[in-house]
Amino acid sequence: AEVTSKVLLGIFAEVGKTGLDYSLAILKPNMITAGEEAVDQGSVEDVAQKTFQVLMENVPENIAGINFLSGGINDELSEQYLNRTLTTQVSLRSLSFVDRYR
Repeated sequence: AEVTSKVLLGIFAEVGKTGLDYSLAILKPNMITAGEEAVDQGSVEDVAQKTFQVLMENVPENIAGINFLSGGINDELSEQYLNRTLTTQVSLRSLSFVDRYR
């Protein structure tokens, strides 16, 4: 969560200097997972809560959409993460999971 937060803050600080209209932009972030080599992967609930929190704290409210790349997460788990993130609180306009291999 810490690394993703820093990256998002840096991205939006730099992009903000260009005057980009965020309502025309789509963000492609990662889910906040423990990492593939971590022994404790955490629950679907943990991933959803952390992901939602990082997005709400670091992404401009008027972003047009958020499309997650799978990052090697299998389809079933990707779907579980996304579904739980969506039911956390849907105040983001658009969320989807994009499998980079399709």
